[in-house]
Amino acid sequence: MITDSNNARVLEVSPYDQVVWSYVTNTQVGGNPSPLPSRAVRLANGETLISDQFNHRVIAVDHGGKIVRQYGTTDLAGAAAVSVRRALNAPYDAKQIGDYNGLTWSDSLHLVPRH
Repeated sequence: MITDSNNARVLEVSPYDQVVWSYVTNTQVGGNPSPLPSRAVRLANGETLISDQFNHRVIAVDHGGKIVRQYGTTDLAGAAAVSVRRALNAPYDAKQIGDYNGLTWSDSLHLVPRH
């Protein structure tokens, strides 16, 4: 998983240097044209959690590129006194406690259920 901040995108690259998944963070209407996404992590459920720094949000994106959850309001800096769901101020990193598994999307396709 690579966060390519200067190009406003997150990439997953195979061991053979092929892009197997990507998400661009500067294409939404009303968004910042230079949002500088700073971190991305694959969650156990296959979604990717992205800290979209200067869009002032953290988003969870499914494998198809659809935002399934968003914290913060796109391109609207917030204050700590307001609800986190509505207002963040340039989030640099985010994790979902107890959920990070370290796997990539392609790794998760090969998982065998434990008995």
